[in-house]
Amino acid sequence: FSKFVEAAKEHSAKIVGFSGVLTLSIDSMKKTIECFKEAGLRDEVKIAIGGNAVSDECCQYIGADYWTKNAAEAVKVFGEWVSV
Repeated sequence: FSKFVEAAKEHSAKIVGFSGVLTLSIDSMKKTIECFKEAGLRDEVKIAIGGNAVSDECCQYIGADYWTKNAAEAVKVFGEWVSV
């Protein structure tokens, strides 16, 4: 999980995306977000999730900022995030 945090630091990432095709991935995404919190980066990085296993409830449960099942929609939102 910490590899995501390390990569975000290394690349000064402002957005991180997770794909959740299987429901088994939800707890891993939650643990990864917890690693961002522990590293003090959670307020600096927007986190989006996508895939068949995600929903609004899942997004709230794991603490992501955004969810979608549509990659084109995610790209649009990411563009809005970086232009702010």
